[in-house]
Amino acid sequence: MGEKGVERPATPYLLSTLVMVGLMMVIALFFITLAAKTESERNIIWAMLGFAAVLIVMMQMLEVVKARRAALEERKSISIVIECQECGEKLVRDFQRGDYVGKEEKCKKCGGKAMVTLIYSEKIR
Repeated sequence: MGEKGVERPATPYLLSTLVMVGLMMVIALFFITLAAKTESERNIIWAMLGFAAVLIVMMQMLEVVKARRAALEERKSISIVIECQECGEKLVRDFQRGDYVGKEEKCKKCGGKAMVTLIYSEKIR
């Protein structure tokens, strides 16, 4: 776990290593293709090259999606505003499961009727 309990993704070195190994395989297959003697051998090798390239692209796309999701989850903090209808006190606190706009609560200052008036998210810096 990293700072403030946010889980960091596995080391990027593993992905880089896999991509480099994949690229080396593609290059090796390309040179093997040049040495192939029959058309059927070349076709099989070209199919392997295409399959390897598609796998590399899919791995990269998956990592980009994972990184974006992690970045979005890290940067949000959801808060609510509670306003007392009697004394006008405003309280801002973290969102809790079950909170909704219009939910009635007890005012911490005067003990009167308070209501959730706003739910919003903020970027965490």
